[in-house]
Amino acid sequence: MVLLLADLGWGGYTPGATRWYFVEQDEAYAQETVLTVGPWDGTGSRCSFSTPVDRADFYIHSFSYDPYTDTAYAYYDGTYLVDFVNAYHSFYFSESGMRVLKFPLIVGDTWQTVDTCKYALGVKRSLGYDENWDGIEDSLYYDTSYAVLVHYSGDTAEVHINPFKVILYYTGVWSDTGGYLGCCTEYMYYHYIRLKYVGDLGMILFSVDSIIFYIRYALVDTTTVPWDTIPLPPMRYSTYTNFNVWTYTTTSVSETRPRITFTPYRLNGRRLTALEDLALYSYDGRLVGEVRKGSTVSLRPGLYFVRSRGRTGKIVVR
Repeated sequence: MVLLLADLGWGGYTPGATRWYFVEQDEAYAQETVLTVGPWDGTGSRCSFSTPVDRADFYIHSFSYDPYTDTAYAYYDGTYLVDFVNAYHSFYFSESGMRVLKFPLIVGDTWQTVDTCKYALGVKRSLGYDENWDGIEDSLYYDTSYAVLVHYSGDTAEVHINPFKVILYYTGVWSDTGGYLGCCTEYMYYHYIRLKYVGDLGMILFSVDSIIFYIRYALVDTTTVPWDTIPLPPMRYSTYTNFNVWTYTTTSVSETRPRITFTPYRLNGRRLTALEDLALYSYDGRLVGEVRKGSTVSLRPGLYFVRSRGRTGKIVVR
């Protein structure tokens, strides 16, 4: 059977539709509710649709220890179902959105999965803050990424993204030895993702199975006139596994108490107060600092990992 998508309803995007997910890393529930579905001509993006496309705006509410609410949207342009635009699921790459399904659904079909209506591939955009804390505002860009439809049977479709590529670009210069300066550092994040959708219900699985990231930079030889720049090849830096998993559940907080475990911190805006001794790490695995119980620190916007009592969790600071 070959399915041609007629509207967003197949993806579960109908006004008022509500889905519950269990978020493994937060050990808590999240609720996704569709607010509106209507025509969109691309206003506010790089795209312009002569025939308006269907767009669904929805919000996501987490019932974790530090609850949050995000407003996101999805749309169908006649070929691709684009999802997660501005959604918390994907953090750094939510700004672009993902082409999660290509219609008609044909097993083995592949496609470029970065949606380009917000940002073109390879074009740097400002993060709006200093990610690597060197006093210079940093940027981000998206590289060509591919998805493949690995399964479609009945009303269930499974997609693998191998991988979704996000590159953080740090403009600061750092001192090396022997008359060299390091510059133009790029952290290349490769997100390996699995997605499952069920017709008329929507997404039942979002899993970032792993993130592999590489570092690429250049050395500037200050002993030469003019200075020579020597690009170095990428080197593998680290790997995160089982990073972010959302699983559809029919159990909601109205039916049972959510699984909320003790969190060793309290986050108020950008101020973190430690409820236990903890270690704080940046998104690229660097130790930011150790925070003693009862101490409060101010954080810059970004994604952090916190480790306490042998367990690791993540914190998003906006």
